[in-house]
Amino acid sequence: MLSGVARSVSLWTEPGEVPGTLEDGVMRFTARRSPVKFRALDVDAAFAPAAPDAAPPRRPQPSGVLAIAALDRARSLVAGAVDDDTVRVWDVAASATRAAVPVRAGTLSGAPSAIVRTHGSDLWLAAGHVLQRWDTQTLQLTAETTLDRPITALAPDASGHVLVAAGGLCVVDPRAPAGPVLASAPTPGYVLTILPGSFGSVHNASAAGRFPSIITHDMRRMPTVAHTLYSGAHALSSLLDVSGSLLAAGEYNGRGTLEFYGRPGHADAGWTNRYAASRSGMLCLAQAPWSDAIVYGGSADGSIRAFDIASAPAGRCFRELVPPADGPADPVFVHEIVPLTARRSVALVDSGLAVLDIAASPEQPPAEAEESPQSAVDRHIGEVLRREILGAEVFNLRRFLVSL
Repeated sequence: MLSGVARSVSLWTEPGEVPGTLEDGVMRFTARRSPVKFRALDVDAAFAPAAPDAAPPRRPQPSGVLAIAALDRARSLVAGAVDDDTVRVWDVAASATRAAVPVRAGTLSGAPSAIVRTHGSDLWLAAGHVLQRWDTQTLQLTAETTLDRPITALAPDASGHVLVAAGGLCVVDPRAPAGPVLASAPTPGYVLTILPGSFGSVHNASAAGRFPSIITHDMRRMPTVAHTLYSGAHALSSLLDVSGSLLAAGEYNGRGTLEFYGRPGHADAGWTNRYAASRSGMLCLAQAPWSDAIVYGGSADGSIRAFDIASAPAGRCFRELVPPADGPADPVFVHEIVPLTARRSVALVDSGLAVLDIAASPEQPPAEAEESPQSAVDRHIGEVLRREILGAEVFNLRRFLVSL
C-alpha cells in the first residue's frame, strides 16, 4: 500500500508538481517530516550600529508590536506598527530592524489595537479612528483620514480603495474630495475580518465577526447583500480565499472552528471542523506558499498548525508546527502569520515577533563527537607505528596476510 506522498510522487508530470493542484510534493514531504525551529525576533535590534563597539539605544521595556504585514517576501522584509508610535521594517533574514519611521504622537500608543495591510506599493495602517496610507518604497505618509467610528477590520481591494469596518462595512478613499467614505452597508454586529474578492469575484466583499453569519456584498450595489452563509460560530476572526471558495476560522463553544464554504450556486461541498481544529479559538489563517491545499492556523493557545483542506477527512491537522503554550495562567495569542518563503514564516505572538523555520531536509546529519586530546595522541602514535612496521601509508590486510 503506497502512502499519499508516494502516490503523488508517482504521478508527477513536472519536477515537484502534483497534477491537479498547485503543490510542491517535495516541500509537502519536507514540511511534514523536517524539524521545526521557532525563535523569537528581537524587534528592537538595530540593523547597523553607529560604531562596532557601540551598543544601539534600547528602550527600558521591549517594544510591543501591534500588527504586521509582508512588505517584500523576496527580501524577507516585514512591516509593522509598534506601540512607541513608529512604523518599522524588519529584516527577518538578518534578525534586525531596517527602518523605524515615527508617526504622530498618540496614534499608536493611545490605540488599543492596530491593523496593517499591504497591497502593491501601498501600506495601510488603521489605529482607532485613524486610517493612513503609506508608500512602501519611501515609507512616506501619502494620505490620512479620520472616521466617525473605530476601525475594527481593514482590507485593500483591487480597485485601489480600502474596505474598512467602522460601525459598518465601508469603501474608503482618504483622498476623495467629497469625503473618504464612498459607500457603506450596515452589519449585524462587530466585524473582525473582511475578505475582498471572495468567491472568485473582484466585486465581492465578505465580512464576518461576532455574529453567526458570513455576509457577502457586491460592492457595486451596496448596501444590498448578495448572499449570506450561516455559520453558527460565536465569532469568526479570519477569512481566506481558497481557489474561489471560502475558508473561515474562529471560536465555537470555547474551542477552535475551521469552516469551508463552496461557491454559491456550485456543487462544492462544504465542511466544518469543530472541537478538533484547536483547543482554543482560532485567530488567524494564512495560505502556505507551496500548496493551495495547506493553510496555517494560529490559535489563542499559542499553537500554530498546518491544515490539509483537500484530503479526507477534510480540514484535518496536517502537522502541529508549534505546540500549545504550557499553563492556562499565561495565555499566548497568535494574532498573525505571515509566510515569507516555503520554509520561513513570521508570526505575531502576543506583542512580539517569532520566526518559524522548517529545516531543508528531514534527515539531519549526526553531530560529530569532539575528539579529546588523548584520543588524538593515540591515533597519531598508531599511524606512525603502522607506517614504520608495515612500510605503507595505508594498511592493506590482504597484502599483509600474503606477505606472511
